[in-house]
Amino acid sequence: MPLTFATYGIGMLALCGVPIFFSGFWSKDAILESAHGWPLSQAPFNMLVFGAVLTAFYMTRQSATSSSAHIVDTITRMKARAS
Repeated sequence: MPLTFATYGIGMLALCGVPIFFSGFWSKDAILESAHGWPLSQAPFNMLVFGAVLTAFYMTRQSATSSSAHIVDTITRMKARAS
């Protein structure tokens, strides 16, 4: 379970766009910079920022709710039903 948690954490940080260490930051940064410099409208930039914030919120909320105690409890219940 610790390996799964660590792998999920690394993926979450990359998807959320944490700077310097994860590639998700560089791709999101380039897209947001291009949208910010678009002279016709700021709407695409605002929508992209909103989407990035929602992604970060969802991923951190999801990792906070999937605790190991809940998983162990679920496995225990499944074993009890099977026997």
